[in-house]
Amino acid sequence: MVEFDGTDYRERFFGTRLGDRGQWVDFSTPAFRNWHQTLNAWLRQPAGERDPVPPVTTNDLPDTHVFTPEDLKKGVYATVNFWQGSAGSRVVATIDGGPELLLERTQQGVCEPINVGVDYVDPFAAQRIATVGRWAYASRSGDDLTQGHVRGKGNVDGRVRPPQPYGELPEKNHHLWRTRLAEDLAEGVHVLTVTSTDRNGQSGTDSTVFEVRAVLPLPHYPRELWE
Repeated sequence: MVEFDGTDYRERFFGTRLGDRGQWVDFSTPAFRNWHQTLNAWLRQPAGERDPVPPVTTNDLPDTHVFTPEDLKKGVYATVNFWQGSAGSRVVATIDGGPELLLERTQQGVCEPINVGVDYVDPFAAQRIATVGRWAYASRSGDDLTQGHVRGKGNVDGRVRPPQPYGELPEKNHHLWRTRLAEDLAEGVHVLTVTSTDRNGQSGTDSTVFEVRAVLPLPHYPRELWE
């Protein structure tokens, strides 16, 4: 959306079905970085030569909002994908209402080479496109358009196969900010509050909950409890 006042203007980005929410907040954990690199290595292989079954899917990724003190020592980063962010933006955060943390833009935007790699990835966006279940959808309904994956212009990929990543995993982002969490962060539940301000002075605030635990919870349903 662009507002004009003579020759002056102010822009604001609106995500589809997300209203005026202007950012995604997540955490880059050691587990996420390992998962991303594993899946990306598979994607780089020629499609006809690699195993048709991906080595990992989103089901294999531990919750990025839960991590251990050991993870903090290896590096856990709060990440903010500020869609309308630019060189003139400012992104700050607090943990449990504590001191303000200034987040750093991963791509400074001063004509430098593009930063590429898992350290410049939005974990939230990567998870959204890592597994597309529609590749594997099949039924006996008789409707060809519900079998497999419908591409642009109505083309149908009707092959039933394991869920696949949607194209390639992201390896860069021009509007990503991050800050490393303190290694001595206390165990327990915390609230991260992020305020992003664009070059026009327009701000938006989001909060998310994360937890530091000595031992991570079971990643899957504990069926043995019911046997």
